[in-house]
Amino acid sequence: MKTTVYILYSPLVDRYFVGKTSNLEKSLARHNSGKNKHTKTGLPWNLMYRESFDSADAAREKEVQIKSSVNREQLIGFIRSDSNELNNDNP
Repeated sequence: MKTTVYILYSPLVDRYFVGKTSNLEKSLARHNSGKNKHTKTGLPWNLMYRESFDSADAAREKEVQIKSSVNREQLIGFIRSDSNELNNDNP
């Protein structure tokens, strides 16, 4: 089963959220339903980054790498990177 690392953005609170999941659609629905205590104040949340991994350990490493970003510019760098599968969805 693949594990996905993702970055969400809330324009309402101008904040990013980084997470990992084995079911991205379910996680996005939960974040946008207000059922997650970390994201309930920023509705709606927009998916800005998605990267899938075959191993949960590799996904955890990437999540830690992203969460270790020291500033917004580094976070935006991940969003703009070639590893962001959303960048590959647009022809």
